[in-house]
Amino acid sequence: MNRISVRITESDLESVEDNTLGWSDYQRDEEQKQTDYENGRLAEIALAKLFGREGIRHQLLGGQGEADLTANGVNIDVKARNCDTQRNLIVNEGQKVNEIIDLYVLGIVHRDIDGQPVAVEFVGYITSDKHEQKKRPVQMNRQGRVEDVCDKSEVKNYELDAMGDLVRFLGERQQLQQQPVTAD
Repeated sequence: MNRISVRITESDLESVEDNTLGWSDYQRDEEQKQTDYENGRLAEIALAKLFGREGIRHQLLGGQGEADLTANGVNIDVKARNCDTQRNLIVNEGQKVNEIIDLYVLGIVHRDIDGQPVAVEFVGYITSDKHEQKKRPVQMNRQGRVEDVCDKSEVKNYELDAMGDLVRFLGERQQLQQQPVTAD
């Protein structure tokens, strides 16, 4: 169970449309900002659906300056890419939120022939400590020009840990948290 896919529903799409931020600190055109926001939010919603399906307690957050989700006390930042773009995990360096993140998850948003999102494929995850060890600087280019003003780092998708391992870890952590403490 290396990668896990979660289907996108019409209600998932509606919840994203209702919550569009319209804000970005990157130098991209408005259409690209919207697509990137939609991809990110859909990946967050899909991960929450996966956790719910697996019985893992979680909370979907995703506001500015906070984790995207928490699950059993673990702060998670979801990174999403389009299925037709680079498929590595990319993190904006220097953002205050990175200080509270325990792990990053990479999701790839798949679209149908009309461009509508149909599924999110979770490629893998990496702990923040491991990310610090493996990350390399990267520049994002779109249409032949550097896109962003902030520093970015990347970890290759094949360096990520399997999603099935994350689901098992969070499930086991939840079971341990539910066990009563007894005195010997």
